[in-house]
Amino acid sequence: MLKMRSQHVFLPLGIVNLLRKVSKDNLVFGREEDPHEFLTSIHQTLQAELLMRETKKGNKPDFCTQQTTAVGEIFGGWNLTVDQCQSCRLQSHTYNPISHLFVSCEVSIQCGIDRLLTQPEVIEDFTCSKGCEKTVCHRTTTVHSYPKVLKVVLKRFVSLKISFWLPKIYDG
Repeated sequence: MLKMRSQHVFLPLGIVNLLRKVSKDNLVFGREEDPHEFLTSIHQTLQAELLMRETKKGNKPDFCTQQTTAVGEIFGGWNLTVDQCQSCRLQSHTYNPISHLFVSCEVSIQCGIDRLLTQPEVIEDFTCSKGCEKTVCHRTTTVHSYPKVLKVVLKRFVSLKISFWLPKIYDG
């Protein structure tokens, strides 16, 4: 049987006291928060601090500078999105920076990652660059280069399209 004593409980007061500095608006003491939001707030705060040190006052850092900070070097990767128009078969390739993957894990995390990176997503009402309007597009996403540290965010909530009826309850 597990016996806990109050002197062995870890209280992260140092972290709690820094919440206002890490996240000015998002994180509030006493409210349940998502760990992903916490990590994102820390990354954004670190990134902003590093960019402020790298750039002169008033200048906005360019895209390359943003990607080459310590945060970008550790947590930054690239994904490749390929959209294929189903009318004309034209493919467009887009590279986007990533720091995490959102994975739906109904069976296992590995199955969720495999499905995310192998099953094409069907997009309705797509307009391709050739001008095909209101067509269907198949979008596949692959990781072009993985970050040194990859955050895998598990989708915990599934929206179900279920309709049901409730019986009327008569009083008296």
